Amino acid sequence: MIRRLLQRPALTFAGMVRRALGKRVSEEKPRILIDCIEFFHFLHVGPLVDRLIEEGRVTVYLLKNPTLGEADILRIRRPGLRLVSPMKVKFLSFDVTISLDFSQLVSIPSKGTWAFLPHGDGMKAHYTGSAELGKYDTVFALTRSQARLQRSFINHGAQVVELGLMIGDRLTGEPVSEDQRRQLQRKLGLKPELPVVLYAPSWSIDDHHVIMNHMLLQSLMEQDEFNVILKPHPNLLIPERCGGRDWVSVFRAMQRDNFVAITDRSSPVYEFMPHADVLLSDISSVVFEFLFLDKPIVLHLRKDVLREIGGEAYLHEILPSIALAEKNEEVLQKLREEIRSPHTRSGARRRLLEERFFNVGHATERTTEWIYSVTGA
Repeated sequence: MIRRLLQRPALTFAGMVRRALGKRVSEEKPRILIDCIEFFHFLHVGPLVDRLIEEGRVTVYLLKNPTLGEADILRIRRPGLRLVSPMKVKFLSFDVTISLDFSQLVSIPSKGTWAFLPHGDGMKAHYTGSAELGKYDTVFALTRSQARLQRSFINHGAQVVELGLMIGDRLTGEPVSEDQRRQLQRKLGLKPELPVVLYAPSWSIDDHHVIMNHMLLQSLMEQDEFNVILKPHPNLLIPERCGGRDWVSVFRAMQRDNFVAITDRSSPVYEFMPHADVLLSDISSVVFEFLFLDKPIVLHLRKDVLREIGGEAYLHEILPSIALAEKNEEVLQKLREEIRSPHTRSGARRRLLEERFFNVGHATERTTEWIYSVTGA
């Protein structure tokens, strides 16, 4: 009996275990595994997870990577999402595994179709072009430029699937009301009568590429023309990832009635984007994601950093849609101009959004269709 079972190539060891427990494999729904190492990366696949759970045609699992803290798990947890430990995942097989980071996953005996989903696309080109892409059966592309670069790294027989930005579907949903904006500002201790600048500085493993600096922070804190919500990249809040620099203490010392820093790593920037009148950022992929809101963007850049990360083409692409400030002292004036004339670059922003991203407003639907086509659900 055991010999006959082992001779069936379609029945894995995990399948034998399930059969021994009295479960019929044929009656099980296709299994989808989500693999990510950061909560803010999960947000890029969250719309898909919610839709798959709601429609109930597949079973969705999340790998509890050790890098996900308890606060992260609490925010990710939802009815219908099954959490699986690195130990237990060894005894399960999956129809589709979606990784949002360059993960090894060597301990999973059957990943099914293994897909890579980038957690953004911006001026840091390593999001997109890497030899690591050669490990995957499928690579998802958010944008046209990303797809072109990915195709030069995938293996023969692998595919690039043009999906789009799923978090963008939520950004283009129902806009926040003026009452909701004022409620958030009061909750944060800000002045409800002032416009809101969302400052979202990026992080880099190379500290030289962190463009945020004390002089700029000081000027943003000392002005009294608008509210500033500082939402730093989550890794800027961890001294060990910033060469030992304790930015959190700096941010907390700057709080006032029109300047607030969000120092909770589990609070995503997407919660604040719909409430902002203007985005101030640098080499972050948030710059391109903010296009979904058709609101002004001020880019604070250093050309040496842009050159070192290979981001010149990205700047050339977005330049007609944004206001550029290369020096600290230029930032406030650019913000004033964009607040006064928010629609000046609207046409350029909307054109770039449609030209750059796949399936604007329908990326989650497109990804769901792909899942069902691959699994037969």
